Amino acid sequence: MQLEILYEDNHLIVVNKPAGWVTQGALPGVPSLYDAVCDYLKEKYHKPGNVYLGVVSRLDAPVSGVICFARTSKAAARLNEQFHLHTTQKRYLAVVESAIVTAAFTAASSTQPVRTAGVPSVEFATMAHATMAHATMEPAIAARLPAVSQVTSGICEDWLYHDDRACRVRVVPKGTDGAKSASLAWYCVAADVRTQQALLEIDLHTGRKHQIRVQLASRGMPIMGDPLYGPRNRPANRQIERNALYGGRLSDYDRDRPRSEERLRIALHASRLVLEHPVRHEMLTFEAPMPAYFFPWKTSSIGQPRGERR
Repeated sequence: MQLEILYEDNHLIVVNKPAGWVTQGALPGVPSLYDAVCDYLKEKYHKPGNVYLGVVSRLDAPVSGVICFARTSKAAARLNEQFHLHTTQKRYLAVVESAIVTAAFTAASSTQPVRTAGVPSVEFATMAHATMAHATMEPAIAARLPAVSQVTSGICEDWLYHDDRACRVRVVPKGTDGAKSASLAWYCVAADVRTQQALLEIDLHTGRKHQIRVQLASRGMPIMGDPLYGPRNRPANRQIERNALYGGRLSDYDRDRPRSEERLRIALHASRLVLEHPVRHEMLTFEAPMPAYFFPWKTSSIGQPRGERR
């Protein structure tokens, strides 16, 4: 595998993880990002034996984006402390299905058409369009609609329990044995009128297994292509997944469609990571652009990662 190295020094290495690769601990014959990075370091620095590589954070197998490894035990301890204390900043991009969020963006608003060669035009509505439309509506009409900010952003705070027997994570009541608190904030930055899909930016406050996937799905915003928490047994969903991940090209969709979750791409991408260097103690920011299969969002500047949210 050709690694995309975002940053490297004597203390840490940051990689843009491709979807479909487990971070570590893969079954025999299944590729692991950990093994690939170790092989890269062995070859580059001509190491005859094993190299040290500390896993300080993980991404689910079908998720792509920024991930950091430590190259020394001292760096691993200091980076682990940052992730444990939640002093890092982690931002994700996700394409979700949500008629409610899309409606908030598009109701009585203008749209921005985006055209790509060989693909039908897709109409986007931006936050500016939706806010302006809501503010200029007749008062009697606007009064019957939710405020734009109420359905285009939110904070998810839950208790999550990992069900080992079902291999799923569930939202459970506070106080459930084995449950852990989980928090994130989400912001809708664009909406696709045609497919009722929305592009979200997500600021992850904690780092629980499957956290973003299960928290968004529990609120009626499943991530496109997700086999565990996405909409099931609905004929239209297969076409929606093609639109979200492959631009409607059936041959690409069927060729790349994996048989297990480990090889699946879902529309979730770790776009930004901010942390303190474990030795120099300066703040570092790493960004990874959206993968090509984030169609049609990849063709639009609307969905590019933004800077610090104020």
